[in-house]
Amino acid sequence: MDDEVRCRYCERLLKKTSGGVVLHPDTGDRLPMNFYGGPVCSKRCDIAACIALESSMPGAGIARRPGSFAQEQIDRNWPDDD
Repeated sequence: MDDEVRCRYCERLLKKTSGGVVLHPDTGDRLPMNFYGGPVCSKRCDIAACIALESSMPGAGIARRPGSFAQEQIDRNWPDDD
């Protein structure tokens, strides 16, 4: 299915409007895009997706937290979460 959209980290099935906006399936809230692309359904998934991708970059080693630019994007994506 072309309109099927999944969370970048946990693979949860998300809703997509005809205008291309991705919504949380339970709350209907608009979901942000991860720093490296793709929608994420929670702050936890946003962080985990960044760490997973950064850890897979050649020569990067194992990331323990998102890089500074990715962390700035996470903070913008989830301003109400601490």
